[in-house]
Amino acid sequence: MRFRVFYRPDLKNLVLHDQQGGAVKHYRFLPAIFLIFLCLWFMGVAGKPSIAAPVSDSVNRNAVGCVFPLTGRFAEEGKKAFDAVMLSADISNDRFSSPWKIITADSGETPEAMKKAIAYLADEAKVIAIIAVSGSAEATAAAIEAQTRQVPIILIASKEGVTDAGEYVFQHFLTPAQQIEALTQYVLDTMNITIFSVLYPDDDYGEEMARLFRRDVQKRGGKVKKAVLYDKTQTDFAKQIQELKEKKTGAGEKFSAAKDEDKSRWSADFEALFIPDSAFRVKMITAQLAFYNVRGVQLFGTSLWHTPDLLK
Repeated sequence: MRFRVFYRPDLKNLVLHDQQGGAVKHYRFLPAIFLIFLCLWFMGVAGKPSIAAPVSDSVNRNAVGCVFPLTGRFAEEGKKAFDAVMLSADISNDRFSSPWKIITADSGETPEAMKKAIAYLADEAKVIAIIAVSGSAEATAAAIEAQTRQVPIILIASKEGVTDAGEYVFQHFLTPAQQIEALTQYVLDTMNITIFSVLYPDDDYGEEMARLFRRDVQKRGGKVKKAVLYDKTQTDFAKQIQELKEKKTGAGEKFSAAKDEDKSRWSADFEALFIPDSAFRVKMITAQLAFYNVRGVQLFGTSLWHTPDLLK
């Protein structure tokens, strides 16, 4: 079984990983650190902040707001992001005093908590800008709240279209459409693979990625033979694998290639399999693919695969 983890180092993304393998909110910490450095640099060298409207005298020009999920199921990752920001701002350095003030707020895991965090940083803390690590559901709420209060916000979120909220909203993340566009371009144009199947989870992330993948493959002249759905809680993928192995005759009649007597002679009618799910679940799937003799096909995934745990 050959794995191919597709990852663009120039568009590094960071992941809050659901330990149960859920394909939900994912972030890594390097972009957050980079953004803090960038923001602090601009604050240090710019005489005036470059935003659409004049900054109020009440705004603390040395204060940057950061929103993390410090409570809830992503609290551990949120605290790691907090530590990374403190390190990047050099807050704990005893030898040199830092002029920057980092003010944090907890976004929890709901849009309502995100709104309260943005309101606190904008109205009470009076920060000059906000950097928010956010899931898709909370990103829209954060964007609208920041735009309403006219405070610049940089969202580390994969949600498409959040910058449409207005000129105060910025985004630093690899969106699903960008991922799939880069993946299909590389696979079809560089690897010359044109026939695919998709095995994807029954959740918003899986459905969106499968839809975008089919669209871009067809746009580039490729073909998706099958798109097979599975429940995101299941651990036995035998039924889905049998469906992937099923072929059609010229008359449209289907037959199974998974019978015991011809298992070893099965040949794939697709060149690659796209699985938009977490490394946790992909490891279960690939083990069962090998058991049912699905071999000789390339495996592709999304940025959720970007973890050393995949090959352990």
